[in-house]
Amino acid sequence: MTKLAALALIAFLTSCSSSKSDTPPPPSNNPPPDQGGQQQPPPGPSPYIDGFTPPAAPAGYQRFVTPVIKALPPGSDTMWCQYIAAPFDKDTDVIDLVGSQSKGGHHLILYGTDSAQPVGTSRECNSGDMLSVHYLGAIGGETGGFGGKDLPDGTVFRAPKGLALIANAHFINTTDHPIDAQAVIDVKLADADPSKKVITLFANAQLDFNIPANQSAQADATCVVQQDMDVFFFGNHMHGYGTSIYSQVERTSGEKTSLRADPTWLPEMEFNPQFARWTLSAPMHINKGDTVRTHCAWQNTTGSALSFPTEMCVGFAFFIGQTEVDCVNGQWPH
Repeated sequence: MTKLAALALIAFLTSCSSSKSDTPPPPSNNPPPDQGGQQQPPPGPSPYIDGFTPPAAPAGYQRFVTPVIKALPPGSDTMWCQYIAAPFDKDTDVIDLVGSQSKGGHHLILYGTDSAQPVGTSRECNSGDMLSVHYLGAIGGETGGFGGKDLPDGTVFRAPKGLALIANAHFINTTDHPIDAQAVIDVKLADADPSKKVITLFANAQLDFNIPANQSAQADATCVVQQDMDVFFFGNHMHGYGTSIYSQVERTSGEKTSLRADPTWLPEMEFNPQFARWTLSAPMHINKGDTVRTHCAWQNTTGSALSFPTEMCVGFAFFIGQTEVDCVNGQWPH
């Protein structure tokens, strides 16, 4: 099972490997939050690992501290699923989300999930963790994030009643020694506002590509859209060996309309993508039956072949809808 997530201002495709280890929940000695969840208790006398000093949570935001991930090996690149709050007892709007990760943090995505585990459960992601999740916002290591305040006026991310909170955390240890890892997520929550339209994530991704050593390569992610979508943001995503990328919608009439083109891809765009934007009154409308195509080009300067997830080929959007859509290798989700 694969699952699309987000990185800072991007939606970021991730693959969930088989669970390799579980960290038992820490003892619960903190009062529960006031929005239907249970706050993650601190991992010890101090809530943070050595060397991790996040700023205080903004006023009106609820802080969640993720369980400590112990001794990530040198060179490791792992995706962790960390259950940080019990199910909400009512529909809840996510007004904004900020936070930070410790050394090695690549990104963290906050999801709602109906596959609740005990608060404090922390493990490398498995297919069950990501089987049914609902995007609520993201932070991107030291680079910022994408939350409710980034959405058009009149729209919101929403966690339906019954969903628990799970942090999908990506850490890469580029050092020559083991490191501990942790994150904080500060969330501003409110009762669901019926006047607002709910925004969710669409992603178009190709996983099956290979970039030979010291060569260039290209690949397309194509998705035949199975529902009408009104899109407000569209961006592209690759990693450091990308050279160019564009996304377009190919209408059933044969007309082609650009969604977002990045003719020169720079490594920093992995963390700071450029968006095409539309308004609530004039969104980009994609019809059922249209094809979204994302074309990716890379230059491999290494002596080894590259493939997913070292490199990626993703086009992504935020649109009005209750259910996230991850179209992977041309397959619309069932």
